[in-house]
Amino acid sequence: MKRSKIVVDSKEQALLEAGDLIIPLSNGVITEEKIYAELKDIVSGKKVGRIDDNEITLFKSCGLGLEDVAVATKLYEKAQSEGLGLRLICLRND
Repeated sequence: MKRSKIVVDSKEQALLEAGDLIIPLSNGVITEEKIYAELKDIVSGKKVGRIDDNEITLFKSCGLGLEDVAVATKLYEKAQSEGLGLRLICLRND
């Protein structure tokens, strides 16, 4: 972890619930400044990701709902464009 470039999906969430980071932070193994970036910073180009094959990147995901929606949207669009999948109809008997 000390040698890694740490990237998180949300720094705020990671500091609240990611034991993988909270424990080394509380034990003084790393400092909060060791968290290099949030995923949005890498994706937007605000910060660079890995700079070479020797660099270690640690990505800690807390699982934000926005990530799930983004992936689901891309998968749906790809399936539609390729004519894949089945349309499901839910019938309710209320």
